[in-house]
Amino acid sequence: MNKHLIVSFQSLNQADLLAKATHIVSSLRNNPYYPLPWPSPVPQLDAVEALVNDYGKAYEAALYGDRLKIAERKAVSEHLIEQLKKVARYLEVAADGNEAALISTGYDLSHEPVRTKAKTEPTNPST
Repeated sequence: MNKHLIVSFQSLNQADLLAKATHIVSSLRNNPYYPLPWPSPVPQLDAVEALVNDYGKAYEAALYGDRLKIAERKAVSEHLIEQLKKVARYLEVAADGNEAALISTGYDLSHEPVRTKAKTEPTNPST
């Protein structure tokens, strides 16, 4: 079973989304597995980095509870997540099953389900 990049960013809180997106961008910068420029229509790394910076500014601005700033942060985060998902699809295709390449992206990797044996009660011969 091939591993895949996890792109369920909606489950992250705002600070974790900012940290994860920043980590992904820094992991992809000068990454030998994914030389730049990437083919069109994949979002380019500089554009994703600019979105991360915009999200960081929107995050900071929304910390004081201003509803307009929170709405702006939400709009930027939705666009950022959309772009990170597009990048992830490209990275998976370009990796062509190379787990080391996928690990190098900064995204989390899916894990194969672990199957455990069902516990059976030991038989007691004295009963």
